[in-house]
Amino acid sequence: MAHHSTILSQLLQLVDRHDFRQIEQAGFAPKRKYRTLSRWSQFVAMMFAQLGNRQSLRDIEGHFDAHSARLYHAGAGAVRRSTLADANNDRPAEYFQAIFDRTYARCAAVAPKKRFHFKNKLYSFDSTVIDLCLSVFPWASFRSTKGGIKAHTLLDHDGLIPAFVEVSDAKTSDIEIARTLCLPPGSIVAVDRAYTDFK
Repeated sequence: MAHHSTILSQLLQLVDRHDFRQIEQAGFAPKRKYRTLSRWSQFVAMMFAQLGNRQSLRDIEGHFDAHSARLYHAGAGAVRRSTLADANNDRPAEYFQAIFDRTYARCAAVAPKKRFHFKNKLYSFDSTVIDLCLSVFPWASFRSTKGGIKAHTLLDHDGLIPAFVEVSDAKTSDIEIARTLCLPPGSIVAVDRAYTDFK
């Protein structure tokens, strides 16, 4: 019988399970073992939700139930919306940031390199407002009738992969986030006029 790997399974192969466990043991080990939803299952659920454009916890739960036979191969199990909500609320997000940093380093090592006429690192930095519905996300108040958040992204032109992404409220000034960047000395950063600072 032919075996066909799902796209989700192929994407999950980019995340080294050994690294996943190692980072957990290094500084994010829980005080007691998780009974129903492991960190890996939480990660799979949130990755599935992001890639599949799931709109709610109930939506995630329903789709996981519909594909329960395939979850075993992804190393995950069924997800209950209340359990997932508690996990997202109680577990530190810094753990997944550490996973991203480790995975980013692996991707950067194999990303195609671009050759420019100068030796310095080249970056592009920009921000974009993501509109949100105020009735669903009242905490994301932006203007009197609009809601939103802002995604600030620094693109590394060596390999064309993001070197930095930060999400803030939509009222945050672009230059405010740009000041927090720690770039290699001599870096060249392409920005638009939103980052003009006459001070």
